[in-house]
Amino acid sequence: MHTNTLSVTEMVRGFSDYVNRVAYRRERFILLKGRKPVAELRPLPAGCRVGDLGDVLRSLAAWSAAEEADC
Repeated sequence: MHTNTLSVTEMVRGFSDYVNRVAYRRERFILLKGRKPVAELRPLPAGCRVGDLGDVLRSLAAWSAAEEADC
């Protein structure tokens, strides 16, 4: 994934556009204050959060004894 750099000022002026680029194009940006990198704007990893695991497991169908014996 390619990482772009831009100034904090540029980010503020086009904030909505940059957030959309991160969300829909999966782009990453390093934010510069002066010439110094100070922050990163990047997409969150896809998938489930660990906190959702209990709900996911409860939503799965229970195996019957016959299915367990086949394993």
